[in-house]
Amino acid sequence: MPIPRGSADGKEIVDLNAAAKDAKNFIDKFLGDVSKKSATKQLIWGGASGLCTGFISMRVGKAAATALGGGILLLTIANQKGYISVDWDKLSRSVDKAVDKVEKAAGGAGPSTMDKLERFANRKIDKAEGVLKKKEQKVRRWFTNDRDEFQISELHIFAASYAAGLALGTLLG
Repeated sequence: MPIPRGSADGKEIVDLNAAAKDAKNFIDKFLGDVSKKSATKQLIWGGASGLCTGFISMRVGKAAATALGGGILLLTIANQKGYISVDWDKLSRSVDKAVDKVEKAAGGAGPSTMDKLERFANRKIDKAEGVLKKKEQKVRRWFTNDRDEFQISELHIFAASYAAGLALGTLLG
């Protein structure tokens, strides 16, 4: 338990060192040195602590995964509907800079000029492919006159797979 002490302005001051010592003493009294206990007690304590850790991790993990997946889904829908606009080129450059820093820190040498040229070419090819796909869809709609017909898009597939994954994760967890 933290030991409260008074101060000049009437507020309590809590000594965290004393609180940490109290907690350590409590754990030592409760558990003792588990390595000196019998194998049965070690198995029981190990299993119980693993079970508690796994249970808490699953609960927290599910909530975090649901929040993260839902956020990605909402951002994707907002981008698709035009509420937000993502500058993919700027995002790619930022990610490339971060990757370069990590490579430099991990390996001591940054990416070569050839690696940078390859990334640049891949980015431009992906952009050209996206433009061509949009033009193809526009031409196909104009040619077939299918403007009022429902068509499955990447967003529909993403939303359906997210819902299926969420349901499966909920059932298995």
